[in-house]
Amino acid sequence: MAHLEIVGSIVRQLVRNASTEEIENSPFGQYFMNHGRGVFPADATGMPFDANCLAVSGDPIADLVEDLAADATISYAQHE
Repeated sequence: MAHLEIVGSIVRQLVRNASTEEIENSPFGQYFMNHGRGVFPADATGMPFDANCLAVSGDPIADLVEDLAADATISYAQHE
């Protein structure tokens, strides 16, 4: 989730001083019409982010270990 917030904050900073005309004439125009300059996490098809992909076991240590294992798996797959 933190990655989405970081990317969203970067996008927000990049467009905060853009004029409405600049936004309308860019690929960002359709997004702007729906959400303004606010951060709205969505996938490439426009489907809003939801928490269905998150899992919580109730044990913070187990959750951290699971997150670390998932990150390691992704890193390993990217460098094959």
